[in-house]
Amino acid sequence: MQQNTTQGLPDTLATELFTRCLHSDGTGFTICRYLGTYRQHFVRTESGWQCDRNPDTAPILHLTEQVRQFVAQFPALSATYPHKVTQDERSITPLEETWVISEAQAVITVPDGFVQKYDGSQYLEQLMQEQPAAIAALAEDIKQRLLRYEIRTAQMFSQYDTHLHICFAVQQDAVSTDIWHLPLEKYNIAPLFTEDAQCAVARATASALAELLHCEATICCTVTQGFHRAYTVQLTIKDTPS
Repeated sequence: MQQNTTQGLPDTLATELFTRCLHSDGTGFTICRYLGTYRQHFVRTESGWQCDRNPDTAPILHLTEQVRQFVAQFPALSATYPHKVTQDERSITPLEETWVISEAQAVITVPDGFVQKYDGSQYLEQLMQEQPAAIAALAEDIKQRLLRYEIRTAQMFSQYDTHLHICFAVQQDAVSTDIWHLPLEKYNIAPLFTEDAQCAVARATASALAELLHCEATICCTVTQGFHRAYTVQLTIKDTPS
C-alpha cells in the first residue's frame, strides 16, 4: 500500500509549525498529517469476523512514533492519531475472507499561547515602540539596494513582465541577499541574539517594504537541525518600480 516517506518528517513538521505561526494572527491551529493507508485481513468465524493479519502497519507505526517524539519536544502541543475506514465489505460480502482498508492520520493541536510565543509579536511590539525610526531607515536602505541591484537587473536583462520575486535573509547581525549586505549595527538593532528577534525584524521590514514598494511581502521560516529557525522575506513585485 502507498505510504508517506519517513525522511525528514520532524523537519517538515517543524517548518510547517513555525511558518504557520507567522500567519495565524496569534490564533491556534491544527496540523493534519497523513501517515498512510493500511490493510487488515479478516476471516469469518463462528463468533464473527476476526483479523488475522495486518501487513502494512509497520511504516505507519514508525511515522506515528516520529510524530510522538516531535510533539514531546514542545509541551504546549498535543496530538491525536485518528484512523478512518475507507473500505469495509464485511457486512455485504458472501466470502469467508476480506480486506478492510483504513487511513491513518496525526492531528497536532497548536494553542494560541504557542503561536504568540513563536510569531515574534512580543519582540516586534517592543521594537516598534522603541526603535521605529531605525526600522524605517533599514527598510529604506533595503529598498534602495533592491532598486539598485535586483530590480535594475530585472529591468535591464530579464523577461520580467508579470511578477518579480526577490528574497532577503534576516540574520543575527545583517540583512542580506547574494548580492548585497547591510550590517544591522548601523541601525543600533544588532546583534539579534534570539530567533524571536530575527523573526520580529523580518516582520517589521516586510511590512514596511510592502508599503514602500507597493508589493506583497511574505515571511518564510526555514528550520535547520535542532529546530533552529532562520527567517527570510520574499517580495513579490507586480509593477517594477523605477
